[in-house]
Amino acid sequence: MVAAAVLLDLPLIDLSDKPEAGRESSAKEILQQEARRPFDLSQGPLIRSILVRLSEQEHILLVTMHHIVTDGWSVGVFSASCPRSTKRLPPAKHLIYLNCRSSIRTTRPGSVDRSRGSIRSQLSYWKKQFTTLPQALELPTDHPRPSVQALRAFRGAHHTICLSKQLTNNLKQLSQKQGVTLFMTLLAAYETLLYRYTGEEDIVVGTPIAGRQCRDREPDRLVH
Repeated sequence: MVAAAVLLDLPLIDLSDKPEAGRESSAKEILQQEARRPFDLSQGPLIRSILVRLSEQEHILLVTMHHIVTDGWSVGVFSASCPRSTKRLPPAKHLIYLNCRSSIRTTRPGSVDRSRGSIRSQLSYWKKQFTTLPQALELPTDHPRPSVQALRAFRGAHHTICLSKQLTNNLKQLSQKQGVTLFMTLLAAYETLLYRYTGEEDIVVGTPIAGRQCRDREPDRLVH
């Protein structure tokens, strides 16, 4: 449910009376504690803020938002609406997220009810498709998996590689020739690699996407 209006408290934590050498560490501890403090999803708003005063001219504004009410795209829009310069965006820009949400719901002709019916139909289709997918991809290099997934056991590692300029250009040319994006080409290569390791033809790979159609409200378009 989207609230028509939200009134937030802005507690002030004054560290200006502390020795200057210890203010930064004190502020960091406050920010870490606030970031770890959980939200109650049954009680709104799922956003809170704190203002930390380091001195008369230096402050830290901490805005904590639950992922259910924001995402990386929205954070970019939020940051663009708070530039370091004195320029401000028009008031209408502050309704970006709500406007995008409304436009996504009504992209198809007809009433909102018809749009919701279409969404339910699409959701039902994909749920049916996903019922036959494997629950886990058994890689030969994996450790044995427990029968029950332990809490916070999804933590993994990451490995970064750097492709040469020539290989990157070749991949871009291949993508253009096939009429796909570079991301799609690299994803296909990744899934092919997983197939070679596992022999599985049904491979589930999740990728984060925005899925927005509000190009005039993208973060890079909001910075004047």
